[in-house]
Amino acid sequence: VPNIDAATACAAGIADKLPADLRVRIAGCSGQNAYPISGFSWVVLHQNQKDAARGQAMVNLLWWLTHDGQQYSTDLFYAPLPPQVVSKDEQQLSSIKANGQPIQPAH
Repeated sequence: VPNIDAATACAAGIADKLPADLRVRIAGCSGQNAYPISGFSWVVLHQNQKDAARGQAMVNLLWWLTHDGQQYSTDLFYAPLPPQVVSKDEQQLSSIKANGQPIQPAH
């Protein structure tokens, strides 16, 4: 049945198969309670930021979206990210740098 919980179940079901760069289509999920026609919204971001302040702002925003911002997802008709996917998002965010230094999210 198509609903928010079923989309989250679909994402959780493929989390261990996500490639390192997280580019994947999740249509065709199988598993109990998983709706097979689901997908992610992506953000494309340079790993090496030229402007440290803008890079910091972007990392902070993406951290918020994948953490505290998840509380708003269902009201906006988005499925909350399962913890396994959030963990992979954190790994990607930790690879963002400015001036050769990792940008740490302000959380």
